[in-house]
Amino acid sequence: NESRVYKFMNKEVSNIKKLEEGMTLRVLEKYYTVVKYSKSFMDENYIYLKEITIKELYKVVSEKLLEYLKIRQKYYFDKMYFLKKEPSILIKNVKTYYGQYNKKYHHVTYNIGLVFVSLRCIDYIIVHELSHIKEMNHSTAFYNQMSKYNPTYKEDKKLLKKEWIKLC
Repeated sequence: NESRVYKFMNKEVSNIKKLEEGMTLRVLEKYYTVVKYSKSFMDENYIYLKEITIKELYKVVSEKLLEYLKIRQKYYFDKMYFLKKEPSILIKNVKTYYGQYNKKYHHVTYNIGLVFVSLRCIDYIIVHELSHIKEMNHSTAFYNQMSKYNPTYKEDKKLLKKEWIKLC
């Protein structure tokens, strides 16, 4: 089990094709062991799943990710914007992006896979998407906004690519 976690966290495995009982996963920087059980939920040490599937795992961990996103998005939004309405949060299993700001509906969609990367990387995506409220493209002004609220954004972006695990 220890070696499987080591390989998983050091990106020797770029994707996990099959979720298995007994597998250890990092969720919001804490380690949990996957266990089959009569209902799906998380406690301090385990992710209990009614069915050992990626879909069932996403249902359970999305609640934890949403809790974190609500707190951190509010934190950054309050620093970045004065007297504006904070965008709503959606979490989806998407293949093409980590996060996406929708100007028309004023919401940010976050990739469920963020739950498996470091908190620093999640914060990088939050600041990135909130920066799109002011600057919709990736212009110099956009990156100036990014660096103002996340001075380590270049390093965080590299770390995110290194830590990203594809569950398929």
